[in-house]
Amino acid sequence: MIKSGAIIGLLWLSVSFQISGDAWLIPDKFFYVPGDTARLNIQQGENFTGSNTLIENKYITKLEVLTGERRQDIISLYDAQAKTNIQLPVQSEGLYQVGVHTTQRISKSAAAINQWLTDYGLDEVLYTRQNTNTVPAEILQSTYNRLLFQVGDKMEAIPKPDDFPINIIPNNNPYTWKKGDPIQFTILDNGKPAFGVRVKIWNRNKGLTTIQNIYTEKDGSIKARISNSGSWVVSVAKIAPSTESGLQWETYVTNLIFGVK
Repeated sequence: MIKSGAIIGLLWLSVSFQISGDAWLIPDKFFYVPGDTARLNIQQGENFTGSNTLIENKYITKLEVLTGERRQDIISLYDAQAKTNIQLPVQSEGLYQVGVHTTQRISKSAAAINQWLTDYGLDEVLYTRQNTNTVPAEILQSTYNRLLFQVGDKMEAIPKPDDFPINIIPNNNPYTWKKGDPIQFTILDNGKPAFGVRVKIWNRNKGLTTIQNIYTEKDGSIKARISNSGSWVVSVAKIAPSTESGLQWETYVTNLIFGVK
């Protein structure tokens, strides 16, 4: 059962994003040398396992890479009609951050959305819908995948996060972390610490997926430990009533993806 909590008038829930299916950005590897080409795939599935998928270009609102202070639009590297991955040449050492924003309007029947709310334990929203006879189920879903990978040995500070409503900020460069290290993240809602939010931390290592569910402290922070090497994803999502005509809800999902040796 998914637990919900009221934060600044918004209802939060943990990912998976079952409204339209799980999707995340994953590289062919997390550690490169200058001169390599990073091959980045959008994948879809459950429990951080899946297969390559396509997102139509019209749903991608932003695709960019940040290196140091440099921000570069790379939307031209992706064409849903021609290929399934983004091929990004990496020339200089340092920490790379690739950010992908997608926005999509989706429709659900009243029965389907009510069942979804029931499955996630969002009883307050379900009660409101039933008592106001809200029949349509139109949702605007926005997702932000923030991928970090390392080129060479030069360790740099975390690039400034994007302007997405939810941000997951690690306390330092994840590529300085090793197995057994304590780690910390801060969850921001429109730049402010978010208290009582459920955060999901996924690790994929040697064919197995483990999941931790942690709630944020008053300062928006969570603490955990690097239990294994492999791929890591930190995920947070929220749902809020929409003010746009014809829409009932707006959802926001953020995934922070990185690797550990």
